[in-house]
Amino acid sequence: MPDSDLYRRLGKEAGISTVVEDFYRRVLDDNELRSFFAEVSLPSLRRHMTAFLAAATGGPVSYQGRDMPAAHRGLGITDTHFDAVAGKLVETLRAHQVPAPDIDAVVGKVGGLRGEIVEVAG
Repeated sequence: MPDSDLYRRLGKEAGISTVVEDFYRRVLDDNELRSFFAEVSLPSLRRHMTAFLAAATGGPVSYQGRDMPAAHRGLGITDTHFDAVAGKLVETLRAHQVPAPDIDAVVGKVGGLRGEIVEVAG
């Protein structure tokens, strides 16, 4: 099934934006993850993440943000941090009643970026 079907099932840009808002609320509620976002413009980050997920799921949106290594360089992100954020994404998608196959598809898109985001093993 084409990615664009996934984009539609997620509610297109409006649905993805709603998920992203909830996702960052959950991430920022986590004491271990909050510090990664202390110096970040959250409105800008939300816009970039919405565009990224929309593009990654086959939407007619072009992601214009920095590439993943540049955006995460110097943050000291570990595999544990990456997994915690991915867990928040899964938790958020479940809370929005996204079906398991669609959650797997979204996580597969994001999970493929691990090597570009994680800087520190562990």
